Amino acid sequence: MRINEIMIDGFGKHVNLHLDFEDGVNVLAGNNESGKSTVVAFIRAALYGLSGRGAMSDRKRYAPWDENARYGGWMKFEHAGNYYRVTARFAESKRGDTIILYNDMTGRQIPIPEGQTVGELVLEMPAATYDITVYAPQLSSKPEIDSSNMDCLIEQLNNSSNKDLNQSETVISKRLKSAMDYISAPRSGKGLLEIARNQKANIDDEIACIEKFEDDIQKMRDIHKLKSAQLAQLKNEQSQTTNTYDGMRSAMDIMNKHEKIRRSLTSVNVLDESIYEEKRRQRRYKIPMYIFLMFIFLASVAIAAGIYFRDYVMKISFFNQLDLYKKLLDYSSIAYIAVAGVLALIIVLYLVTMLSGTKELRNLNRELASEEENLTNLLGLVVNSDDDHEYVEEAIKAALQVQEQEYDRAKDFMDNLERRSKDDEKYHTRVEQLTQEISYAKAAIDSLIRQVKSYEDYEVLKEESARLGEKIEILQRKYDALQLARTVLSESFEKWQSDLGPVFAKTARTILYDITKGRHENMKIDRDFEISLPDNSTGRLYPSGYFSGATIDQMYLALRLALVKLISSDTVAFPVIFDDPFVQYDKTRRLSAIEVLSRFAENNETQVIITACVRDDYPENVNVINL
Repeated sequence: MRINEIMIDGFGKHVNLHLDFEDGVNVLAGNNESGKSTVVAFIRAALYGLSGRGAMSDRKRYAPWDENARYGGWMKFEHAGNYYRVTARFAESKRGDTIILYNDMTGRQIPIPEGQTVGELVLEMPAATYDITVYAPQLSSKPEIDSSNMDCLIEQLNNSSNKDLNQSETVISKRLKSAMDYISAPRSGKGLLEIARNQKANIDDEIACIEKFEDDIQKMRDIHKLKSAQLAQLKNEQSQTTNTYDGMRSAMDIMNKHEKIRRSLTSVNVLDESIYEEKRRQRRYKIPMYIFLMFIFLASVAIAAGIYFRDYVMKISFFNQLDLYKKLLDYSSIAYIAVAGVLALIIVLYLVTMLSGTKELRNLNRELASEEENLTNLLGLVVNSDDDHEYVEEAIKAALQVQEQEYDRAKDFMDNLERRSKDDEKYHTRVEQLTQEISYAKAAIDSLIRQVKSYEDYEVLKEESARLGEKIEILQRKYDALQLARTVLSESFEKWQSDLGPVFAKTARTILYDITKGRHENMKIDRDFEISLPDNSTGRLYPSGYFSGATIDQMYLALRLALVKLISSDTVAFPVIFDDPFVQYDKTRRLSAIEVLSRFAENNETQVIITACVRDDYPENVNVINL
């Protein structure tokens, strides 16, 4: 890999910073706080992105100081004969980042698989391996080797080393076991799988709690809605009961009107009955009256005949001489007068009776007409004066049927009103009960909502749970693969310690020998990259901590260069990017290191990028970039 050009739009203190790099050694020179470390951090961010964890994460640390600057930039580089251009735009979170990779020869965009970075795609190197080989942050000359990145390094070394060399079963087995333990450690619970599973279990518990709360909230809302509807219905019934005054008054008017109609109808029926009786009585008296008048006529004829006969007899002298006859004649006159008086009295009584009956009938008819008029008015009928009685009666009967129906409805209304009045106390009790239940449901909903708010955002938890689930699946697959690799490939790595290990140690010793001008040569490196050096006088091995800081930096500089050389190949060369590696060096050591780095870059066709506070004393073949 060779970095050709970078353009920083906004990254830390740098805004619109353009830099060109060359083959061989490139030195970013500048005073303290000039942003040297920021430049190499941008290179790493373009390849592997930014971390967003922690209060002082890289994402926050390298946010542009200029608020108007765009966070990010672009970088052009070549690797394995291909030319690339990567543009990076960073946001407040990884989700908002935009990393786009182009083929710089064709301009075609190269898709980056989800979950991968540019470094993983192009360099085929994870960030963990990059950080212990290619890139050395400030004051971090010693690679931080642990089980999380050892398997990546071993894989990189294995892929890049001579195919005739194999790694030993013991080392690989231990590495694989260490990697497996790092992924899964059921006893201690510190494995990535256990941690991820515990985290997911906790998050799933929170999600379950939130979902339960949401279900409870929905249930309480349903109860609240139901009780509110019941309360509204009861209040509506009460409102209808309260607003039935007009209906009650109308019903009372109908019933009072019905009572008046009933009384009027009773009067009409009584008058009809009286008229009927009067007519029947007159008809009863009317038949004997003819006989009576005939009798009077005959009696009158008889009296007249008797008077005539008396006058005639009086003319006959024979009868006049009889005293008895004379007396009879005298009494007969009296009798005739009495009979005539009786007849006259009977006639008078008859006439009076007939006249009084006729008058009574007229009075009854007038009363009947008045009552019928009153009844028609009550029934709302319009009757003409020339309508006959039978027509009026038929109209009254039809109107009475309608009135009966209205009366029945009014009576039902009053009966229902009476029943509602009896249930009024029950309504009030039920309303009070529903009000309490609604208040309880509302309080329960508010309490549940507060509990839900005490948790993190539900969607964030769901996303985190899904992410952890994917992570667990990946870790499980990786663990299974490691387990399989440990079992199947154990014999294929038997000779790694005897072949590749010595090659790595020999390369590191040669480089250290050049850096120290022959002072140190027999460097020993264990599997955790701990270095030991023999004392030149006694030959006794001492750990690196027994030596000066500058000597320690020289040891690990040699180790890193050896690692880069081993992971590189004839067709693929990786750069060396060191942030201020000479901070503890004196001038002699610095110049010696620069010389070794120049030869290393030339011999291995490797680009070297370092930062330094010193601006001068560099050979001509070194590209010095002043910041």
